[in-house]
Amino acid sequence: MKLMGIAVGLFALLMFVGTSYAAKAPKGDVVAGKITAITAPTAEKPGSITIKTKADEVTLATTKDTTVTVDGAASTLDKLEAGMNVKASPATGTATKIDAMTKKPKAK
Repeated sequence: MKLMGIAVGLFALLMFVGTSYAAKAPKGDVVAGKITAITAPTAEKPGSITIKTKADEVTLATTKDTTVTVDGAASTLDKLEAGMNVKASPATGTATKIDAMTKKPKAK
């Protein structure tokens, strides 16, 4: 019985520590903001997307393999427009995924 109490206490401690660590972990390799410029990729060169964040402006390369969604639905790079809210990953180099929204996200 005492062993069961120790096991439950240890489990609770591990859950608390794990939750604290997860809350401090980085949110991933994502850049979020508004699109300020976009150029489509061509056969000769990659395209690019420039995103204005709260802190700075980030430009990522795009290719024909970059996956795009607009408001949660599959889309293409040519459907993106300046002013759209966007999340792209990874945050540097070539974007592999771009999620754009035509509406401003709700504040939490």
